[in-house]
Amino acid sequence: LWEEYNKSDEWFLKTIASIAESLKEKMESEKFSYAYNKDDIFARNKKDFFIWVKTDDKIIGDEDCHYEFYFDKKKNKMFPMIHFENNFKKDSDILKRFSDICKHKQLKMFPRSRDSWFYIGGSEMDIGDYEDDRELFCKTAIEKMRELDNRVGNEIKKEINRMRSKDNLEPYVNKLKKVKNLILTGAPGTGKTYYAEEIAKAMNAEVKIVQFHPSYDYTDFVEGLRPVEKNGTLGFERRDGVFKEFCALALKNLENSSKSKDVQEKEATVSDLIDEFISNATDDSTKFAITTGNEFYIESSDQKYIFVKVPSNDKRNELTLQKQVLIDLLSAEDKLTNSGKIREFYKRKWRTQEDSYYFALYEKLYEKRNSYKAAEVKQIERKDFVFIIDEINRGEVSKIFGELFYAIDPGYRGKKEKAVQTQYQNLIHDGEAFKDGFYVPENVYIIGTMNDIDRSVESIDFAFRRRFTWTEITAESSLSILDKEAAWESYGAKPSDDEITKLKNRLTNLNKEISSIDGLNSSYHIGGSYLLKYASYNKDEAFEKLWTNHLSGVLFEYLRGRPQIDQIIPELKKAYDTDVIEDDEDEAEEEERG
Repeated sequence: LWEEYNKSDEWFLKTIASIAESLKEKMESEKFSYAYNKDDIFARNKKDFFIWVKTDDKIIGDEDCHYEFYFDKKKNKMFPMIHFENNFKKDSDILKRFSDICKHKQLKMFPRSRDSWFYIGGSEMDIGDYEDDRELFCKTAIEKMRELDNRVGNEIKKEINRMRSKDNLEPYVNKLKKVKNLILTGAPGTGKTYYAEEIAKAMNAEVKIVQFHPSYDYTDFVEGLRPVEKNGTLGFERRDGVFKEFCALALKNLENSSKSKDVQEKEATVSDLIDEFISNATDDSTKFAITTGNEFYIESSDQKYIFVKVPSNDKRNELTLQKQVLIDLLSAEDKLTNSGKIREFYKRKWRTQEDSYYFALYEKLYEKRNSYKAAEVKQIERKDFVFIIDEINRGEVSKIFGELFYAIDPGYRGKKEKAVQTQYQNLIHDGEAFKDGFYVPENVYIIGTMNDIDRSVESIDFAFRRRFTWTEITAESSLSILDKEAAWESYGAKPSDDEITKLKNRLTNLNKEISSIDGLNSSYHIGGSYLLKYASYNKDEAFEKLWTNHLSGVLFEYLRGRPQIDQIIPELKKAYDTDVIEDDEDEAEEEERG
């Protein structure tokens, strides 16, 4: 590089050469390397060029994504950048993810050329400020590269690794997309929950995870009456359970993504107007009146509800109104002339007491609607929603799902005409999702996980089983978890490649020994996720601690009650203590004899 740049008399190029030399010295000490693209330098008439900064780590130094120093001769500026090449376009969500990262970190992201996808740029340096001090120039350049790396390097690295692991998950993603309901089964520790979460990430989906247990029931999952306290008085309200609430979010996404940007902005404006109106009315204790003259005021509100106080009504002096009803009414084209029109709007047979109060607020809000500043919104895109049920077999699924056995059937996804009437359907109000009955939206997918050897597996009846497709995660396939850096994060630093190889070999030998025991089979194998606990211990004792604290107890439970247990456990330990796969040794000996 130094020789190449010395052919030019320009101080600028010579300075870059000294930076390259300084970088080389700095980076060699940290196992970095550097490179440059000669064609880039001269094809651009020396207006600008790049030095690639490479390491063994994929985020910094491969052809798809790498750090660069960018030099703009015209502006006499230099700054570090992260460069993403064109082939990253194959991943549809990565641009948005990196955009979110940059926005959060207050960094710039911008396109560069037709041959490059985009750059993330760090803070710039004015080259002219360093003409008399090249050493400071080099030092500052390195500091700025480090600053950029520290701000976004780890987060981007995770995203790249996630994107590159999508190919391994593609069969699972394709199956889930097709069948809608998937159960991952396998031996303990095979990473079923981890795989479920990774499948959801690969789909760029909204995720909710719950764990079933014997006390879990319909009110937790679908809907039920929940105790609430108002003004010191205890009462009950119907509340959506976790699954129904999740489906409501998915349905809202489906509906909003199908609307034009103009409609979305209109509804967002109305929502902002309502929130501001309610806030002011609550703070000022503003009094409103319905057509009969009864006065009321807004006592409080939350994200979904408006709580109204009617002092003059002795029988019912508190009402709960839905914000969504006001949004619906104010977003409609035609103006309502009286409270009876609300019944017509929702196609109801009867009027309700709440209609009069909705109309009183509607009239006040309608006066402000057209003059309120329009909200700016981004076009909402359709998303997938993945609901993960960990240890699905541990709950009494008949009691938890109730009539949803019918609703979760893949053939009924997204079909309003197949909606079921839930147990508290009569308590669902206008403006709420599933007012006319519950159905699972077409963008909702369900993943359940269960251990093959749990006795509670037998409690799942055929009506439930036939609505899911079952896929096994084998102990052997689960060893790939050990290669994923993200999987180790909760336990400690990822071990060396040599340690990971030994861990894999030990577990393979242990599982072979388990299969050789009468009454045990591959369902009793130990999965790879058990080995992640290796990182929690010092290296000199990690293998032994892993056996003592995590593996031996599981194996003891497998063998509890057997008279030969004292002989079997040492044989299992002997298999675990073998660092190489025994079959490989036998083959090597045969080759040597041959």
